[in-house]
Amino acid sequence: MAFCSQVAQAAGFHPVGTAPTYMSHLVVECPLPWEREVAESETFPAEVAALAARAGQEGDEPRITGIMPDPEYSQPGLTRLFYYTHTDSRSPMYAKREFSVPPAELPGLVEALLFAPGESQRYAALEQHTAGIREVLVCNHGSRDRCCATFGFQIYRELRETYARRQPESVRVWRCSHLGGHRMSPTLLDFPTGRYYAYVSSADLPNLIQQDGAAGALDRRYRGWSRLSPLEQTAEHAVWLAEGWRWTTYEVASAVTPGGEADGAVTVQLDYTDPASARSGTYRVVVREAPERLLHFPSSCGKEVEPQPQFVVERVDKLQ
Repeated sequence: MAFCSQVAQAAGFHPVGTAPTYMSHLVVECPLPWEREVAESETFPAEVAALAARAGQEGDEPRITGIMPDPEYSQPGLTRLFYYTHTDSRSPMYAKREFSVPPAELPGLVEALLFAPGESQRYAALEQHTAGIREVLVCNHGSRDRCCATFGFQIYRELRETYARRQPESVRVWRCSHLGGHRMSPTLLDFPTGRYYAYVSSADLPNLIQQDGAAGALDRRYRGWSRLSPLEQTAEHAVWLAEGWRWTTYEVASAVTPGGEADGAVTVQLDYTDPASARSGTYRVVVREAPERLLHFPSSCGKEVEPQPQFVVERVDKLQ
């Protein structure tokens, strides 16, 4: 039986527009075994899951991701927590806070971060100042999908051995829970930019990690930027291809205007500034969901068939 990610690639499924949209991410060390939903695992702190659900009820739900404790990174008796937020509407990065805390103190810390940020200073002694370290999360959620366990582990191992071990002061690599899109395995999430990638192969890693090749070489690998909606992700993908990797350092504001066209297209305006040169400009990108390109293939290995929408770019205009 074929792996679902192989079926998806063979069908020509383009992953753009599939990045889950969240303005905040809670990434928590959580030992195996994991349930299909990592927050329902016995090893995941139930109080943290409840706090995240409460935040969702109040309109600002964080994305929960579990990471496996690591013999080189983790500290015995402490639980690591990353809290990423995107509160500056133009920033190219998510703001990062990292803590290593005794498990009993984790719920109090999460409650402070989500509902009373000023009170998080009570945990200042436990905060790790690692803003300069890039955290790469690779889905290895085998109980969710066998593609992630098979292909995800291979890419994790290569990233860890070839890149993270050689530059531990700047890159760490983690095995993580479901990132969405098992049919696009191997999938990874790159922080602090908050960008998702799919179908990652060994040949992609030098460009993806060092970002010294053509962005176009990763056209069908880029799922999107977590801070944007699916149609905005599709527009931003087109501009990223045009501008190259330097685009990921720009300050960007995004706005969507319904187009009124019969095909349901919208116009996404991306206003940008390059902090290095102060150069600024605007792109207007007309995008739409394309029902004529709707694909059907297994949602997971051996499971039911699931429809998958595709998004297309109709026009890209650079105004400045």
